[in-house]
Amino acid sequence: MSAPFPRARDPRVFPASVSQWSVAIPRDADPAVAVPGIALPAALARAVPKRRLQFLAGRLCALRAIEAMAPGAVFDPALQDAERCPVWPAGLVGSISHTDGFATAAVASSSAARGIGVDVEAIMTRATAAEIAAMVASDFETNVAAEAAGAGFAEVLTLIFSMKESLYKALYPVTRRAFEARDCTLETIDPATKRFVLRLAQPFAAGFGDRFAGAWDLADGAARAGVLLPSHVAG
Repeated sequence: MSAPFPRARDPRVFPASVSQWSVAIPRDADPAVAVPGIALPAALARAVPKRRLQFLAGRLCALRAIEAMAPGAVFDPALQDAERCPVWPAGLVGSISHTDGFATAAVASSSAARGIGVDVEAIMTRATAAEIAAMVASDFETNVAAEAAGAGFAEVLTLIFSMKESLYKALYPVTRRAFEARDCTLETIDPATKRFVLRLAQPFAAGFGDRFAGAWDLADGAARAGVLLPSHVAG
């Protein structure tokens, strides 16, 4: 049961081999609600209500996605590593994302994927987009994405940011190397297949290469993107 977080449509950014679970976070949800099987970590005990709700909803999604992928797998939703990343069950890789009103998780077998990243971003205002545009994408990238997505400036910049964030979420748990949005470039975006390719300025390590494919979606007032790192990538 997902109450008090009702089931929501999953982002359409992964193949069927990936287990996904998504929920809505109602505006009137009680941050003190008890979610069976999920406890807040001590670090969040005094967090603002919105942050507590996002954590609970995100971990509930992770728990349900894991149950569907690997029934019986041991997962402690409150457990985080030293860098506050979720600790996924052995044999699985996963990713969580949330906005104020939505949370989602995606889980894949580590035999098929080295990493996975899902990201959902509420469409930013035009003023915010204008303020951060230079940190997110070049004019070339925004023009290419605008033509493919048929969307306005704020939607397009949010989408590009989400694409790059999904790549970060896929790579960082594996490599523990950070990078900025402008360290990768949107090379292609296909409006028919909803696929995109990002290129990193510098490959992280042998076996990763510098180009990464993903899928994107614009729906329900949000940009959604996902990157699945194959188990073996040509260098």
